[in-house]
Amino acid sequence: MTRAPFGSHPYMKEDLRHGLVQYMMRMWGWNVDTADWKHHETAPERIIENAIKGIDAVAEGPIVILLHMTKGTASVLSRLIDLINNDGVQFRAYDRNSTLP
Repeated sequence: MTRAPFGSHPYMKEDLRHGLVQYMMRMWGWNVDTADWKHHETAPERIIENAIKGIDAVAEGPIVILLHMTKGTASVLSRLIDLINNDGVQFRAYDRNSTLP
């Protein structure tokens, strides 16, 4: 399983997709960008705000939140998980048969 750097659109061209299939890899995309890469040092609270706005904007299907391994992201992660749980969103494990964003 892999994730395309910077997201799959518009960077993941058809020949690259075919290469993934050739090597039996699956691409996992995201549809909520927390911009933690930008705010993790200066404004970690923005990570939560961006995640909630992004979740609210997803009309249907799975929600996949992009998070990076940074101290700022880690500092707000438990609160973000609590907010998401309290909003009724369910966390689920990866399902290889699911349709991915």
